Amino acid sequence: MSKLKATGTRILIEKVEESRTTAGGIVLQHSQEVPKAKILSVGPQVKEDVAVGNIIVVDWSKVGVFNFENEKQYVVDESTVLAVLE
Repeated sequence: MSKLKATGTRILIEKVEESRTTAGGIVLQHSQEVPKAKILSVGPQVKEDVAVGNIIVVDWSKVGVFNFENEKQYVVDESTVLAVLE
């Protein structure tokens, strides 16, 4: 299995799927929460504002999607990161 490494000012991310459970035990997959992502790899030219493992908010309309080894991969430019969750 190969490993992907971000280049330049790019950041490899994965979606963070959140679900909520109601009092009756029903799992709600799609809520009004802001879609989040976890950083998997950071290119060498990305500023120190973000790091591997950070949970971020990105503009999903600008996320690049591609298949690698039969898995969906997501890549963004650092300018696409809207916020880092602390």
